[in-house]
Formats: sequence, C-alpha cells, structure tokens
Amino acid sequence: KGIYESREILKYNQTEIIKLNDYEKRNELLLEDIEYTKNNAFKKLAESLKKDGCNGILEINIQYDTIKKEKTDLIIQVSIMGTGVIIS
Repeated sequence: KGIYESREILKYNQTEIIKLNDYEKRNELLLEDIEYTKNNAFKKLAESLKKDGCNGILEINIQYDTIKKEKTDLIIQVSIMGTGVIIS
C-alpha cells in the first residue's frame, strides 16, 4: 500500500535525574523513557496501517535523532518507517 511513518518526540528534562550520582541508574531511566517513546511510535504506526486496511509491514526502519542536547534538556525524536502491505 505504500510507505508509512510515525514520529514521537521525547522531551527529557534532566534536572532531577542529574542529582542522582548513580550514572548507571541515570542511563537506565533514560533508556526506559526512550523505549516508551518508541512503543508509542509503533502504536501510532499500527493504528495508521490498520486504518488503511493493511495487515502487515515490511522493511521496518527505526531512527533516533537528538534534536537538542543541553546540560538539563534533551530532546530525542524517534521515527519508524515501513512499507504497509495487505497479506491475503
């Protein structure tokens, strides 16, 4: 049916998390938030595919882009693309 894309933005204020002296915990929390954002992008993509009658997707591409990186603010965009198909 064509190429479909979904994007989600993660706005991550690091003010509170910087207070943690545990760098491993900081990274773990950030990865959890990125995973949550990716899952939301997948959900939006699946809804779009279903709306157009697709029941499958091929060639999934996930891309993570840092939009803004400062000491306290981090903005990451998660983009997911793929080809929507109808499998009979």
